[in-house]
Amino acid sequence: MRNKQILIILSSFEESEWRACHKYILFCNKQQSKILDLFEYLFKYRKQLDSPKLQLRKIQNKIAPKASDKAFLNIMADLVRDVEYFLIHQELLSKNRGYDRTKILADIYKSKGLYDRFRAKTRQLKLEIEKLPPIDLFEDLRYLELYHSTYFSEAGQKYSGQVGSLGLAKNAIESLYQKLTTFYHIEETNNRKLFKIASKTKATNQLNKTTDLLDHLLALVKTPNNKSYQKLRSKLANDLNHMSKELSEALLIYLINYCLNEFKSGRSSVDELAFLYNLGLSKGILLHGGKLSDNRFLTIIEIVSKSKDYNSPDDFIQKWLVEVESKEIQSVENMAYAHWHFSKKEYRSALEKINLSETRVVNINLSIRARWIKVCSLYSLYPSYDNSKEIISSAKIFLKRHENEIGQVTYEGSLNLFELVSMMWNNEEQKELVKFVKNSKYLIFRTWANETLQSFNPK
Repeated sequence: MRNKQILIILSSFEESEWRACHKYILFCNKQQSKILDLFEYLFKYRKQLDSPKLQLRKIQNKIAPKASDKAFLNIMADLVRDVEYFLIHQELLSKNRGYDRTKILADIYKSKGLYDRFRAKTRQLKLEIEKLPPIDLFEDLRYLELYHSTYFSEAGQKYSGQVGSLGLAKNAIESLYQKLTTFYHIEETNNRKLFKIASKTKATNQLNKTTDLLDHLLALVKTPNNKSYQKLRSKLANDLNHMSKELSEALLIYLINYCLNEFKSGRSSVDELAFLYNLGLSKGILLHGGKLSDNRFLTIIEIVSKSKDYNSPDDFIQKWLVEVESKEIQSVENMAYAHWHFSKKEYRSALEKINLSETRVVNINLSIRARWIKVCSLYSLYPSYDNSKEIISSAKIFLKRHENEIGQVTYEGSLNLFELVSMMWNNEEQKELVKFVKNSKYLIFRTWANETLQSFNPK
């Protein structure tokens, strides 16, 4: 057994490591007695690893005499796995691995959607980086990962209007590129001098694929047209199974944003948008930690409910509601049905669902959505409404009270929606209403507003 992996690894152990590993194996294998028996047998001969008693057949006869050769080799492989996990565990707990521990925890919290913990760990991560030697080739790589995570995440700066981390990430990557290019050039020059090897190396096929993908993405951002969209869409469809989740999500979001703008401008139907959202859900791209945020779920419902490919709300809503992470799941369900009915112009049904859904819930996102649907449904049913001023005033007061808890786009878009409906209830001239919609950079339910204004008839 002299050449077996397990002995090669264990032969490097100090006495303290043997004893710590014994505790670890004991902890991990309370139900896997054969693995524990095998380690304890080796532990017994830890100072005589060249003993004849450690021949493979003798160990098998002692530990698992009735097991087949294949089964016994599987026991050995499982022990190698657990010993290697022990080494990882010990290394991560060592004094100089604070950065690695914090980085792993930050990634775990991000994947689980625990964004308060994620943000706390990213702040701690910066402190851990500052403890490391400042003269280091890969210091910028650590900062790049930090700023990248700070900017790109469900709770990142990308969605809060703050973009400082994006600039810092760009600085880090430029510095990293400069340092490594210089360092590799030094090595390359030295190697050419010593071994007369070629100065150029071939890029890997995978690098070319990634670069090609990013080139197509950049083309869509710089020149948003159907040609660049179709090329990127084709890339996503063909290479989706080979992409990282982060990259596939970025590509999908850019495709969705393009389609959303095309739909708002009347240049495309909503069906393509519904297809992209359904693709993102079915492939898990839009899920984080296996879960879907209530806000993203309701945004998807807004779009899918407008598509002719989805007539019944039950199948879609019930299928994906189980993936939604919310403390107010019943309110989320009611809101989803309210959005669906509103999109189908079933305004009475939408109001019934809103009345079932508590509008004074803790989740501001649900409360503000309830007011969008309520105000617009009431106007659609009652172009002349006695309590219109009270309804609009209440909605605006709620909005301003929670201004600091709502993103700028949502705040301005909601305020413009309430103002537009107020103007409509006040029988403003149609051309003034059209002008208001056109000049509103952000406007919630813009499609509803445009459709309503086409048939607007002041009372």
